[in-house]
Amino acid sequence: MATFTIADACDGAGACVGSVEEQGGCLPVSVPGKAVLQMRDRTGTSQDRLQWKWNRGTATTLGDFGDPASTTDYALCMYDETGAGGLSLALTAEVPGGNLCSGKPCWRSRGVKGYRYKDKNGFAGGIRSIRLTAGGDGKAKLSVKAKAGFLMLPSLPPLQNPGVVMQLKNSQGVCWASRFDAPALVSDTERFKDKGE
Repeated sequence: MATFTIADACDGAGACVGSVEEQGGCLPVSVPGKAVLQMRDRTGTSQDRLQWKWNRGTATTLGDFGDPASTTDYALCMYDETGAGGLSLALTAEVPGGNLCSGKPCWRSRGVKGYRYKDKNGFAGGIRSIRLTAGGDGKAKLSVKAKAGFLMLPSLPPLQNPGVVMQLKNSQGVCWASRFDAPALVSDTERFKDKGE
């Protein structure tokens, strides 16, 4: 499964400067079909959207999340497989820990449940919300929502040859991932929707 390290993948200005590397160790969903990826790209409108849900996930502890309200950074990446083992880094967005959004902390603790990120302006690559929920096997879950503005969606439809990989990784080295193999439920120049594992 592909991943990257925050330090060598982005230059802090939204540009990717590192190479895509093969790396294992990302936590998958524990129930196939419980990951969902949706994208919408309508040229000339402000309706672009991305939503990724990592539901019924592998056991994740509160400690795995680090402390995003203070020091733990996060990054979202989408990889489009291009056949014969090739990978294209199609989307990336960095979400720093401890930042302020509209004068208030972007990240908030939800106690033993986990953390929530909220930024109505989506300055971090269009990401408006992240919800991190700790739990045992099949109970942990994540969700990421992004929308127009700073969201830089890849051209649709993705190649998905044979699949698309979504990852959320933090600066502690913990990574959550799901993959979506062709054929997708919906895949055209404006919309993509699929369920994966």
